[in-house]
Amino acid sequence: MEESIPLRPNPSPDNNIHYVVSHGDLVKLNQILDDLKKANPTEKDAGIKKIVFKDSFRRNRNVLHIAAAFQGESTVANECITLILNFVKLYGDLKDISFVNDTDDDGNTPLYLAAKYENRDACETLIKILCLLLYSYFLLSVYRVNCPYSSEKIYKFQLDSYRSFF
Repeated sequence: MEESIPLRPNPSPDNNIHYVVSHGDLVKLNQILDDLKKANPTEKDAGIKKIVFKDSFRRNRNVLHIAAAFQGESTVANECITLILNFVKLYGDLKDISFVNDTDDDGNTPLYLAAKYENRDACETLIKILCLLLYSYFLLSVYRVNCPYSSEKIYKFQLDSYRSFF
């Protein structure tokens, strides 16, 4: 029996999460995220980098692009997005969440892809998180101009607002 030639190299640890999400495998995604939750802080940081990593074999899409473009059951796409955002919320930084609005090589954001592939639940989740980001950046700009609070207190407020979202 002849083996088929893979379309791309074997997935490296950096894009393994992309592969799992592209197949809508919620069990494996949960397993990867659970393993990262148990990891030490350095490994958690590496896990965040894996999530926001843009896979050059997939038109420089991050894992949210892959989930948003999932063409199976739309609840799977939304569940993948929610799991990923919850992980970043718990272990990441507010700047890490900006990957929600990253563009791929074609200029597509995860929200655009979710709308294109009619993943309604994913669209709602992404719109909510984008609204929260805009709101927190607005507050940051207003407080920086009009408020004597230190940037650390403002940043903590932004992070707490984001964490209370889910």
